[in-house]
Amino acid sequence: MDHFWIQQEWYRLARHGWELTEGQWQGDPAAARAAVRFLVLKVLEKDPLKVTKKDFDRNRLTYLLHTFYATVWEAVDDAFPELGIEPWEMHRIPPRVFDVEKTRIRATRWLAEKSGKAPEELVTTDFESFGLGKLVAGALADMGAFSLYVAHIITTGEGGIITAKSEAHAEILRSLRSHGRACKC
Repeated sequence: MDHFWIQQEWYRLARHGWELTEGQWQGDPAAARAAVRFLVLKVLEKDPLKVTKKDFDRNRLTYLLHTFYATVWEAVDDAFPELGIEPWEMHRIPPRVFDVEKTRIRATRWLAEKSGKAPEELVTTDFESFGLGKLVAGALADMGAFSLYVAHIITTGEGGIITAKSEAHAEILRSLRSHGRACKC
């Protein structure tokens, strides 16, 4: 769509109680919510889950996004409450969304429900296929280590678990476990 039409449409909406002056969005949260719905449904004509920050930027609504919302997900979730959108369902997962333990638990339960498995049956590929790869080992590094010492929550008396992000790393770790035998390095 051409920007002239979009600008004209914003001004048409402004006559109905919205204010748009010199590219600066001003209004109440209800007007912001309506503007996001209008952007997604009428201007972009795309799935709300596929909306990105660039969509706001291209349509001169960056100020609206930064004034009323911290992330694109918050804007879309506010404009479409009936969809019950979770942050990890968006095209781009908002930064630091998994920093809070409750969110990680909610995401794991969501994944279990979507995949039809019990939470304890989930494997790494389940997380990755639903876009939740950041929740498993390898999100912050190539490998993750877990201690199973007798004083810890999960125990074997001694030993531990190490997980790898790639098969190549896993093969090297298996070789180290076997004192260098069967190494394909």
